[in-house]
Amino acid sequence: MSQYRLQICILGYLTLPLFIFWWGWFGWWIALPATVALVWWLWVVGSGVSTFYHSLPASHGAVLVLLAFGWAYLAGVGGFRPQHFDYFKHNLVLNNLVRLAWPVRYSDGTYLCYYNAYYLLPALLAKWAGGLEAVHWYMFGWAWLGLALLFVQLHRLGSWGLLALFMFFNSPESILLVYQAIKSPQTLVYTLSDLWTNDHTIELIFMPGGLTYPSHAESLGAVPQHAIAGWLISLFFLDQVTARKDKIQAVKVVGIGIICAYWSPFVAVGLLPFFLYKIPNIHYQTWHGMGLLLMALPAVVYYAGHVPLHDPHGWISQFISTPHQYLLLATFLMLESVVWGVLIWLLEKKYRLLKTDFGLVMCAVGLLFVLSLYKYGHFNDLARRASLPATLVLCWGVFRLLQFLFQFKNWTIPAKIVVFVVGLSVLLPIKHHLKWLSPRPYMAIMNKSIVDFTPHTIHYLGQYHKGEFDVSAQYLGDKKSWYWQYAAPPINTKNIIFKKNKHVTHLKTEH
Repeated sequence: MSQYRLQICILGYLTLPLFIFWWGWFGWWIALPATVALVWWLWVVGSGVSTFYHSLPASHGAVLVLLAFGWAYLAGVGGFRPQHFDYFKHNLVLNNLVRLAWPVRYSDGTYLCYYNAYYLLPALLAKWAGGLEAVHWYMFGWAWLGLALLFVQLHRLGSWGLLALFMFFNSPESILLVYQAIKSPQTLVYTLSDLWTNDHTIELIFMPGGLTYPSHAESLGAVPQHAIAGWLISLFFLDQVTARKDKIQAVKVVGIGIICAYWSPFVAVGLLPFFLYKIPNIHYQTWHGMGLLLMALPAVVYYAGHVPLHDPHGWISQFISTPHQYLLLATFLMLESVVWGVLIWLLEKKYRLLKTDFGLVMCAVGLLFVLSLYKYGHFNDLARRASLPATLVLCWGVFRLLQFLFQFKNWTIPAKIVVFVVGLSVLLPIKHHLKWLSPRPYMAIMNKSIVDFTPHTIHYLGQYHKGEFDVSAQYLGDKKSWYWQYAAPPINTKNIIFKKNKHVTHLKTEH
C-alpha cells in the first residue's frame, strides 16, 4: 500500500461516521452544509498527500493485518473473548443505536448524547441486515480495520520496531511490582502468583480521582472508542507537523482536530497543546475558516445540548489531603513524566538526536505532567483520555532515541538508563498481553452481550454507583436543548437509514 492510498483510507475511516451522524441525527439544513464542507476538506487534504513513499510489501501488509486481528480479538472486541467491564456501556450504547430509531430519544424526552462515531457504522449495518444478532460481527470488523490502518501507519513511520514499542509501551510502573516482590514476606511462588493475579500499582492508580495513564493495551481493552481513532488522528497530526520543512497548513491540522471531537472530545483536548506549540509554523488562510466552522457546527450544537453535569473538577490538591496521598502523587508524576523528561533532555543535550522534534516530545512530557495535576470527572476521564496523544508522541520520541542510540558503541550513563527504563516500561504490557490469553484477563469482566440489554435504555447504567452520582446522565441530552428543538430531524421522518430495518423501535422505550 502506498502512502497516498494509506492516507486516503485513514481519512475515509475517520470521516465516514461523520456523514452517517449528520444525516442520521440532524435535519438536512445542518447535514448538507457540513457534508459539503467535509468533502471540500477531504479534497484539500487528499490533493496534498505526498506520493513518493515506497509501497508496503504484500507480505508485510499481511502480517500487520493478522497482528491487528489478534489485538482486536484478544482485547475482547465483538465479545469473542472476555470483555473489560467498560463494555457494559459499549454494549448498551450499541443495543440502543441498533434497536431504536435515530436520533435516539427516550420516554422522558432526553436523547442519547455521546460521542458515537466509533459505534455508528456497525449500528447502521446492523439496522440494514442482521439486527442485534449481527452487530458484534460488524463491530469487530470495524475495529479490526482501524487497527490494521494504525499498524500500517506505525510500520511506515518506524518499521517493526515502532510497532512493537507501541504495543508494549507504558510508564516504568513495573518498578513498583519489583518493590512489592522484594518487600513481600511470603514465599517466591506465592509472590509471583500474587503479582500475576493482582495489580500492585492499584494504590497509586486508585488514589482519589482514579489517576492513571493506561498502557496502549489497556486503552484498547477498555475504551476502543477513544483509542483507535485517537491514535490514528495523533499519527496524522504527527505526520503533518514533522514531515514538512515548509509551513503547515492550518486547514489540515485544525480539520483533523474537529474530526477528533466527533470521536472523542477528550482526545481533541489532548491534541490542542501540540497545535499551540506548532502555531508559529502553521500557515493560515482566512477563507478556510468558513469550511472548518461548518464542519464543527454540528458537534457544537449537539454537545451543547448535554444534560448539565456536576462532575467533580479542580486541581488535584483539592481532592487529596494526607501525606501518603501526596507521596503517591509525587510517585505518579515521577514515573509518568519526570523520568522521561530528564532522560530525554540529557540525551538531547549530549547527542542532539531529536533536533527540531525535541520540543514536540517535551511538549508530550509536559502535558502528561499537567494532566496529572487537574481532575475532571468521577474517574478522572480527562487525564485518562487526553493523555492518549501525548503517550503516543512520547512512544514515538523514545523509539527515535533508541534508533540512534543503538548506532553508538559507547553509551553514556543516561543512555544506559533510558534502555533500562524502557525495559521496565514493557513489563506490565507484557503481563496484560499474557492475561489476555487467560480465562479472566480483567479484574472485572463484562457478563452481558449486546442482545442481553434488550429492552433496556441507557438509563440502565443507573443501577451502578447508586448513591454516588447519576452515571446515565453522562450519556443524555436535554429535551429542551437547542439541538433537539431546532437541529434534529422531525420525529416522524422516513429516513432511508431506517427503511429496511424491521428491528427498529421508535420513541416508546423502557426506562
